[in-house]
Amino acid sequence: MTRTKVFKNAQPQQPTVLDRDALLAALAAKAIPVEVPELGGTVFIKELAALQQMEINTFRSTLENTAEDNVRFMCHVLGLVLSDESGNLLFTEDEVGLLANSKLKLLNPLFGQALEVNGMTPKAKEEAEGNSEPELISGLPTN
Repeated sequence: MTRTKVFKNAQPQQPTVLDRDALLAALAAKAIPVEVPELGGTVFIKELAALQQMEINTFRSTLENTAEDNVRFMCHVLGLVLSDESGNLLFTEDEVGLLANSKLKLLNPLFGQALEVNGMTPKAKEEAEGNSEPELISGLPTN
């Protein structure tokens, strides 16, 4: 039998109260290092802000379900998330098209990692829908 020591004067820890700056820092998008064996190294994928995710959804709705548009969408998303360690994007809006000239077999794993980091995979969406509170405002995305 394992014994647990009880300290008579032990006070339960109070949760930390976040001020405005601490809250904003905790909510800020971070650059996450991701190993991509297909590329032989690590890349940084920046978490998307809520407005960026909504913009991506809007952009996707304007495209047809063609191979060309799927590549355009993939490059658009990668342009918003590929960053350096500090979160500075690697590609400008004008340079995102350069990614379309890359090998698809190398873009796919990057795109998959970008979706995973940002909770945009089908599995992540199912989990978010199954574990989330009811939406208070209809029409808002769950992630």
